[in-house]
Amino acid sequence: MGQNALYSWVQTVYSPSQLSDAPTPEDPNLVHHDETTKSSASPGTEDNIDDAEQRLIISPSYLHNLSFFVPAAHSPLEPNDDAAPPLHHTDESGLVELGLVTSNPSYSLPLVSPVASNSSLVAASIHKTSNHSLSPEHPALQLYGPRMPLPFQDAQDAMLFQYFMESLAGQLDITDMERHFAVDVPERALFCPVLLEALLAFSARHLSRTSEFDSVVADHHHQACVRLMIPMLDQKELVADEVLFAATVILRAFEETSESRMGSEPERHLTGTAVFANAQLEFQTWGGLGHNAFWIYVRQCIYMSLLTQTQLKIDLKGWEERLSFNLGFDETNDCTWAQRMIWIVAEVVSCCFGNDIVDWDDLREKVDTWNARRPKSFDPILYRPRDIEAKRYYPEIRLGHPWHVTGIQYYYIARIFLAHYNPQTIKVGLGSQRLRRTMDEEVLKNAEAVCGISLASPLAAARITACTAIVACGPWFHVRPVEEQDLLLQLLKKAEVENALPTASLAQGLKEEWAWN
Repeated sequence: MGQNALYSWVQTVYSPSQLSDAPTPEDPNLVHHDETTKSSASPGTEDNIDDAEQRLIISPSYLHNLSFFVPAAHSPLEPNDDAAPPLHHTDESGLVELGLVTSNPSYSLPLVSPVASNSSLVAASIHKTSNHSLSPEHPALQLYGPRMPLPFQDAQDAMLFQYFMESLAGQLDITDMERHFAVDVPERALFCPVLLEALLAFSARHLSRTSEFDSVVADHHHQACVRLMIPMLDQKELVADEVLFAATVILRAFEETSESRMGSEPERHLTGTAVFANAQLEFQTWGGLGHNAFWIYVRQCIYMSLLTQTQLKIDLKGWEERLSFNLGFDETNDCTWAQRMIWIVAEVVSCCFGNDIVDWDDLREKVDTWNARRPKSFDPILYRPRDIEAKRYYPEIRLGHPWHVTGIQYYYIARIFLAHYNPQTIKVGLGSQRLRRTMDEEVLKNAEAVCGISLASPLAAARITACTAIVACGPWFHVRPVEEQDLLLQLLKKAEVENALPTASLAQGLKEEWAWN
């Protein structure tokens, strides 16, 4: 997808007034000066700076509107002989200013700064997956710069950075043993302002929805991220970079927590994320981070498709060849088994809401085969069935690692939709009501299992998955005891208070479905 389509995506995210000041790839003023630069300008220059634009973006301490600082003693840049020196010393700071995005740079950035982290794994990963973004054919934009020196100079930025690692990355890494979003993303963000701004925006938005944290901070970081990203959208090699892909799935998570109600804005960042996902497919750029980002994207697509009952935004056929090794039922690691079930759910959802002609019997066979051949590590470590007399209205299902929780929850979700969209169900005539009651009970049984897993697990991602199932089949609970319904509402409330999901409208809708006064 080219520049025009990508800009169309950006326009779905921001109003024209918000985009009016955003730089384009042709804008010669992509870098405007910070306070240090203004102090050395000629008298009267300050009056020409747009105060509104200055207020629009609050960047992290090291990021001054597309520029950041590294220790002068470790400057990684050497200007070309024929070029004007691109660096200047700041007043008594011992720092060097580096313009990250320029229209016609007279120098090239090294991929990893001499002050880079000791993490050879991260450095090697960056070099392997992103050297195309620094190719001589496309010197105008640089995705990476030298590593940001730590510690943060701004306490708020440091807190947001830590909050992402400790509280948010885990819900993204639920099928990743290597925990790329908890470990790799924060380290890469020190090299990549686009990724850092996405990370900070998500943290700030989540905190603003679960505490008294100022939501304006989230908006500033979000706008700063998009402003940094816009000039890069014209270069396919940059769009194919897995770090930009990771940034967009984080932005999509930001949007999910920014909505007034679940699924209210399905065409926002999910459309943009599809562009980056398809670029991964086109350019065959596939590293560990990109692989995990892809599976987050698949889960986000399923989430939105179930909420809106619309077609899945994934080219399933295009990806099947790429993922064929992982989509079978051969022995492999547990995370891959969880991802296989996620893909099966994507196929089921595509069958239910899309135009794909998929054999329902084949899908049912896939689900059953997955359950029969999955590793024993997916077995519950505790299972206590639903028991109304004991006031246990949901089965207590305790599982091991996050990928086990995810795989089994998605297994039950697949069974929910296979039951509901069973083409063999008789619509009218003798036996139709009996089959309908059987179908209803099958839906409820599997929905209760999804919720039971969530109620027994501290995982935020488990609650998010449960809320997705509740959107789809919450009305079926009208036949259940009021105590069971109340527990469902408590689950939704907890997801809103602790996970920043906008579940209030869903809870109100369910009360109406259940005829609560």
